[in-house]
Amino acid sequence: MIITLPQRIDAPSTKIFVQINGKKFKDTILMLPGGPGGNATIYDEIARKMARRYRVIRFDPRGCARSIRDYSSAKEFCSIDHYVKDIESIRAFFNLKNFTLLGGSYGAMAALKYAVSYCKDNYLKNLITIGGASSGKFIDAAISIINNKVKEGLCSVEQQEWAVKLFAGRIKNPEEFREYYGAMKNIYFFNVNKEYKPLINKKIKSYDYYIEITNDGFRPGGFLRKFDITTSLNEITCRVLMMVGENDWINQPEDITLIADGIKNSGNKKVYKVIIKKCGHFIPIEQPRVFYSHILKFLEER
Repeated sequence: MIITLPQRIDAPSTKIFVQINGKKFKDTILMLPGGPGGNATIYDEIARKMARRYRVIRFDPRGCARSIRDYSSAKEFCSIDHYVKDIESIRAFFNLKNFTLLGGSYGAMAALKYAVSYCKDNYLKNLITIGGASSGKFIDAAISIINNKVKEGLCSVEQQEWAVKLFAGRIKNPEEFREYYGAMKNIYFFNVNKEYKPLINKKIKSYDYYIEITNDGFRPGGFLRKFDITTSLNEITCRVLMMVGENDWINQPEDITLIADGIKNSGNKKVYKVIIKKCGHFIPIEQPRVFYSHILKFLEER
């Protein structure tokens, strides 16, 4: 379905694509795509499984994939600050209360910022993050990890060049971004074996990024570089489950630990951190049983 997000002082009205699964259930999970520039297809499998017990709402962010691409979705209206305000507009459209917010990677960063900004309104019950970061410093840390992997012979010079291109905001188009993921598979995954390859390759082929947003976020001076909520994490008062792969190179476990500690500083004792062994960036693909067991246990705990 297509819904209209209202005009704001800092952004025009726009139309975005929304999918709803598990409509018969009351408890709702709102899923935030990563990227920046990604879309709801990344959650196809997760939505299918979670819709057996929950209403699941997914959407393509402003200008992405099946959402309208026009003046209203120009890149200047698609920063993480705009993304978070669009999330609140979606929440208001569906009148969500006591809902769960789930985000992976960049979607986790947006979810954290949403919680910082809107927990005080008491609509958000649960926050689930897969990876994520509290500031743009994760980029420099990822560059350092790649450089060290090259020195140790765990990463090729070609892969290093792909990482440089991403972090310089110089990916030409969605096709080249798919090439990037194809070349970087063994960096994003702990173990790219026969079991995972078909699913990984299918995901890579389905990636259709709004690449101008991707580049605008990662480039020097871009909105990801300026992102920093480290001093505001104590504003998060809802229940929190944070998951990260032990071998994630771009959303490092050390940062997740700092985020968890920052949230706990508010006195919030309902913060759960899980570092998943033998796992890289895409936890639901690489460790699905562990992923779903932690989520279901967290959501069903009262």
